[in-house]
Amino acid sequence: MKARIFVIGLILLSALADCVRIPEPAVAGQGRSDESPNPTLLCIDSLMWQRSDSALARLLPYFDTCRTDGACTASTAYNHHYAHLLLAELLYKNDCAQITRPELLRAVDYFDSLVRQAPSPKSGLSRRAGELKKTQPKNLSTHAFLAARAHYINGVGYYENDSVTEACREYLQALEIMEGHFKEKELVGHKAQFMAYTFNRLGAIFSDQYMMETAIICFENALHYSLISPTSPLGVSRIFNCIGLQFAMLEDFEQALHYYGKALEQMPDTDNATYHDIQSHIALCNYNMGLRA
Repeated sequence: MKARIFVIGLILLSALADCVRIPEPAVAGQGRSDESPNPTLLCIDSLMWQRSDSALARLLPYFDTCRTDGACTASTAYNHHYAHLLLAELLYKNDCAQITRPELLRAVDYFDSLVRQAPSPKSGLSRRAGELKKTQPKNLSTHAFLAARAHYINGVGYYENDSVTEACREYLQALEIMEGHFKEKELVGHKAQFMAYTFNRLGAIFSDQYMMETAIICFENALHYSLISPTSPLGVSRIFNCIGLQFAMLEDFEQALHYYGKALEQMPDTDNATYHDIQSHIALCNYNMGLRA
């Protein structure tokens, strides 16, 4: 996977205009490696992957509780940043504007600092099990996943502000963190869904830039992880549809029809907008092929 991320990043940096990275504010007092998430936030996090609307409704009172009765005294700094990361994610998932961006930038920096404290489990710097155990914080995998998610949602914020290059860099950083701290066999469940989301967003950006070959690579990676853990009942069909669209844009209509067919095979029902979109794409492909005949 690392090679794939490197290739995508190289294409990105050479094809899109270079921008100066916006400095992220430093967080005072960060660096503790033994922090752990509040159980309430963990429950909200778990709910977010199934019912983002309900998760947001449960998260908002958490901030009031922390202010009024000090219920968040354990791991206060950690959970402060965790809560604001969840808020940014849930605002996005509920189609709301990102209204806490300064806090999100602090969360990015905070979780990055936790991950930087120890070498990656895959870095080879600590080969013996005993050495690795001494150099790794006990919650490193949790920290790494939160750091990757923070970069992802930061990329969403950049994209919503028309900073496409910065958005892509954040998505690539998220993928690099995941690749550096998790083995492929560990990328299941929510982690697989996260990988699918990230590759999907990269694919959509490259498609908008008419870089169809690169978009196909991204969507194929998204498909790989979506097949492991579907992001939604229509998730796999939508990715097949996206791949088909790239081939149609390349005027390879036979390949496009192949992927549209795959999309229909994975369709759980026909009473949805995606099904009608695919049928329209098939009709357009057949029309274009007829013009060539």
